[in-house]
Parts: sequence; C-alpha cells; structure tokens
Amino acid sequence: MSAYIKIFGVPLFIIFLFYKNYFKSFSAELISAIIIGILPLFFIDLNQLIFFYKSWFHLLSWDFNDSIGLSVQGWLQTWFQFTSASVFILLVGIISLLLPIFQFNKWSNTSFKINYLATILIWLVIFNHKAESPTFVIAFTGVLLWYFNSQKRNWETILFLSAFLFVSLSPTDLFPRYLLNEWVKPYVLKAVPCIAIYAVLIFELLRKNNTNTQLN
Repeated sequence: MSAYIKIFGVPLFIIFLFYKNYFKSFSAELISAIIIGILPLFFIDLNQLIFFYKSWFHLLSWDFNDSIGLSVQGWLQTWFQFTSASVFILLVGIISLLLPIFQFNKWSNTSFKINYLATILIWLVIFNHKAESPTFVIAFTGVLLWYFNSQKRNWETILFLSAFLFVSLSPTDLFPRYLLNEWVKPYVLKAVPCIAIYAVLIFELLRKNNTNTQLN
C-alpha cells in the first residue's frame, strides 16, 4: 500500500526476510501488490491502465531534477557544495541499506530486527530528495526505536536529544523563529541528526557484536 502511495515505501518489502516463513511472507506481499496494481481495471480498461503506469514511471525518471528537500542530498549540497547526481546518492543509500541483510546469523535476533526497522524508517525520509518537514514523523519513529533499543550512553542521549530538538521542536512555536529561519532551514539541520543516527545504525548493524542490546 505504501509503495503505491509513495514510491519510497518500497524498502518496507525487505521486512519479509525477518519472518520465520519468509517465502510465504514474500508471496503474500507480492500477491497483494499485484491485486492492488490491477484494481483500477474495475474503472478503466487495460490500455488506459498501462498508459497511466508508463506516465508514472516517466514522471519518476524526471523527478530527480526538481528539488533536493530535507535530505542527504540537501545536506551535502548545503554544507559541502556537493552537487553530484541524485541517482548516485540514492544508489549509495540503497547499497548501505541492503548491506546489513547479509548478516544472516543475526536475522533471528530481536535487537537486530528492531534496529533494522529503525534504519528503514529513517532511510525512507533522508534519502528522499523531496523530503518535506511533515514526513519526518516517519524518520523520528525510527529514531525512537533506535534510542529505546540502545544502551543509552551519553553520546546516544545527546544525539537523540538533538534529533528531538531539530526534528520535533523546530517547526513548533516553542522554537525561536530567528534560529529556524537563519540556521535550521538554510543548513538542513532538521535532517542532520537523522543522517547521523542512520550512520550509527548502519555501523551497529554491520559490526560483529550486535546482539547485546535489548528493547527496554
């Protein structure tokens, strides 16, 4: 459902790997996707449906040239004047998201699965070059999962509080307008804590000892 609403929901399909009978889960997801994809045939004919899907993919292929939003691309461009193609940045993001999957011995570990879900939720926003402020409710859900599943060391708490400040509080009236307009928006500070936590999550998921944290 999420993939049909917004294409960046596709990575959620990865979650099927963490079910015991993951082939059955994948089959259910695939069948559901096909059913939803052909539902419009109740209202339009096949040729029209094919035309709409072709138009959709055409729009997606040109979508990268429009804006950068509150994203990794926006952060790189604002802070480092890094203007490489969005496709390259997205490819790096996809590779980083897929790497933890190859930790096959950790698939049954609850802490690993929670952290990987957190990683996906943050990824959905920070690697979306059109990410807008309201969509960060998705990323912050991932931040919460990560923090409550962490050991809550001092640096982790500081990182979490910075995310709470810039992601949750900065759009509200509790946050000074001057700081919002002069610092948070121009320097994409809303995305920066999420990017940092994403990097921490990838590191934790890939390191050998990642089975000692638990959800508190």
